[in-house]
Amino acid sequence: MDIEINGYDRRALLNDVLQAVAESKTNINAVSGRSDKNKMATINMTVAIQNVAHLQRVVDRIKQITDIYAVRRIMN
Repeated sequence: MDIEINGYDRRALLNDVLQAVAESKTNINAVSGRSDKNKMATINMTVAIQNVAHLQRVVDRIKQITDIYAVRRIMN
């Protein structure tokens, strides 16, 4: 499942996101990130999700991170 995470680009933001996902016992299959000139970071991540409750736990955990503005599921 693909998710997109938006936030303020600061040092260790990606590390914090990866740690939050790992703490929720979720495998990460792919990750990419970029930042624009306005310091907006976009992280795209493919994660192995078991069910809707699992997805909600992962999203809720990421949203607790400082400087994260939005987390959304990407529908292909």
